[in-house]
Amino acid sequence: MPVRLDPAASGTFVRVGKELQAPKTSSWAAGCRSATPAGISFCSPGFMADADLPTGWLRLLTDERLRPAVSLIHSQPSRPWSLQDLAQAAAMSRTAFAERFREVAGTPPRAYLNNWRMLTAQRALRSGDTRIRALALELGFSSESAFSTAFKRSVGESPLRYRVRMRDQASAN
Repeated sequence: MPVRLDPAASGTFVRVGKELQAPKTSSWAAGCRSATPAGISFCSPGFMADADLPTGWLRLLTDERLRPAVSLIHSQPSRPWSLQDLAQAAAMSRTAFAERFREVAGTPPRAYLNNWRMLTAQRALRSGDTRIRALALELGFSSESAFSTAFKRSVGESPLRYRVRMRDQASAN
């Protein structure tokens, strides 16, 4: 029997889902995306597993079949995950895994991994003095240049410029 959310809560989840899927997310949405397992306890088995959720991040976190693969991506973003590795973690064939992941998350697994890396990078750049080269290597990029290019394509500005802007915003508040 599917779980039905209160209409007000359902509307909130739809809005959060849309915000999380936007090409350039707000810092609030980025924070939601980078929630730790403790911070996403509302996605624990049974709580929302059968809720009518929109395609996206929240639905992905509630999918029992995909959860092992998503946990690997979240816990080891630097690893060069192959489709085979992730499918094996989910005990699925590559084709079935790729199709289900895209259906549930709204994006292919590799794109999700890249997005997760960028969100992890944004968090690190906002909260510390991590060297960009060290961060690039920590997130699985072969060079600082490759990381900077991917970051700029995803976020719209260089990692250094992003860090400066975030610090300026924090000091202004």
